[in-house]
Amino acid sequence: MKIYTQIDTYIQWCENEADMTEQTIETKRYNLERFAKQARIEDISDLTPKIFKEWKRGMITGSLSGQKLAPATCNTRIRNLKAFLKWAEEMREVQINIRQPMLQTVRFAQNIEDVTFYSREDIMRVCKSANKLERLMIQLLFDSGMRISEFQSIRVGDINFSKGEIIILGKGRKLGRVYFSFNTGVDLQIYITKNRLLPSDYLWRSTVNNGLPYTKKTIRKKTKRAFTRCGFKDFTPHQLRHSFATDLIERGATIQDAQHLLRHSSSKTTEIYIHNLQNKISDTYRKLHNEEIYYFSGLDFSGSKHKQNVL
Repeated sequence: MKIYTQIDTYIQWCENEADMTEQTIETKRYNLERFAKQARIEDISDLTPKIFKEWKRGMITGSLSGQKLAPATCNTRIRNLKAFLKWAEEMREVQINIRQPMLQTVRFAQNIEDVTFYSREDIMRVCKSANKLERLMIQLLFDSGMRISEFQSIRVGDINFSKGEIIILGKGRKLGRVYFSFNTGVDLQIYITKNRLLPSDYLWRSTVNNGLPYTKKTIRKKTKRAFTRCGFKDFTPHQLRHSFATDLIERGATIQDAQHLLRHSSSKTTEIYIHNLQNKISDTYRKLHNEEIYYFSGLDFSGSKHKQNVL
């Protein structure tokens, strides 16, 4: 069908002109091809408001694939479709018969129970039961708050041990810095030396995949095993990003601190990560106020031993 050719042309543009990450391109291709199959249209110009509404309803109810999709997943697919349509219109590839305001995303309220996080004590308990590789992965994810795509793509040369930081390529191909603790840095150096990794090598180099990094599936599997042993079900690496944010606030960081370290463009996104801490935030304030502890630039007022360059 012509629509698949149109999608291929758009994906080529994403690769060659827009300079998007491999993960973003992979997601766009998958979502757009799923849309083409489910909407059953021959050409993107055949898309109408009625067809869009039926497709959107099918994702929500599960009538398209037999499984209901989470609102966030639905919205990702809708945004991918909107970007595709905008490109097609700007490039004058086809005549678009549906306007952008009609492509409404799914409205939903964030459920606090949907946000899973682990305390520092939970992480320590899991690490004690983990093997060396599992422990190092978990420690680094918890120290840094990295997304799994960022974590997967680390090269040894990106790590600055003297500063305790890693240069990463984040969303939208934006360069950013994440930080790690002294102990994690020691374990990283031991791991790199033992595996004889070069600066140009991926940190999580697969020995069976021509030097490419572990797949995201493999990283999820390796980290999940340690949590399963400790009785934590349905673990995902992204929960360690929530745990990182939670730990920051519990130790006295501000919303703005967490926003910068999570590399969120909006504080509203950060609040979703830590909205289950509102009571603890007020407790932190009372503790600071009652003990007459005041904040001075450069001082760690939380009383913790957390590295200054992390907070």
